[in-house]
Amino acid sequence: SNLSAQEKPSQSFADNYPLFYYLVTLLVPLLLIYISNYFFGYKKNQRISELCFSKLKPQLESHFRNIGENGQSKKESCSLYKLYATGKSNCGYILIALEMIKRKDLLSVLVSKLRNKGDRITIEVPIRTTASLPLILAVVKQADVQKTKKTYSDLGNFANKVKVKGLGKDLVCLAESQELASKCMTDSIVKKISELNSSVESIHITDQVVIRPEFCLTLRCAFSLDPKATLNVPKMLSVVLEIVDHCSGLEVPYPKKTLIQKSRNAISSKE
Repeated sequence: SNLSAQEKPSQSFADNYPLFYYLVTLLVPLLLIYISNYFFGYKKNQRISELCFSKLKPQLESHFRNIGENGQSKKESCSLYKLYATGKSNCGYILIALEMIKRKDLLSVLVSKLRNKGDRITIEVPIRTTASLPLILAVVKQADVQKTKKTYSDLGNFANKVKVKGLGKDLVCLAESQELASKCMTDSIVKKISELNSSVESIHITDQVVIRPEFCLTLRCAFSLDPKATLNVPKMLSVVLEIVDHCSGLEVPYPKKTLIQKSRNAISSKE
């Protein structure tokens, strides 16, 4: 009997603890994949931010005196980098934010793919104008008009679709009047926006958001960013700077200003 006991093969760990064994077999590779993704995702976001801001730096240096912290962008998180610049006479500052997929988090990467969400660049500029300027205007994707009007009360209350010749087929201009849209949207600006047709999420200019009293307009833009097509990044900044320069010198005759204000008051009183 002792011999037969010795000849009997000993049970393996998998035989004794089958559930635990299979869990370990499954979880260890998943853990390794997650750790690898964390490292490579972190590095990829860092590379994208460095590449984008390096492409923007020459333009920023030609328009602004003070750029970032010692010329560098600020890392808010592994998926959010910001660059702040000042020193341009017709605006308070420019704030460029690079909002990326949380690539270090595998679950976030999968969710982003399912929701078809990617990296984006947002730009904010308070604009100093030569005179008070009643202006509400936006360029958005046709599919996002209703969502945009719900998100921004000034567009929802006062702006409607207007025709802008040459604007990309997927884009729509929202404004208080055709006249104001024509004044703001020059051929050069329209051409630059249309070249970025697939990247434009929103370009929003308004006098309803006042960051400081001396800056009566605020420009906020959002562009989708394809990491493989970073050549578009300087074009995004170029159109923003042209809008700033153009709108800062815009003037609206006093009778037209009065008419716009009366129209706004009438709409507001109905709410």
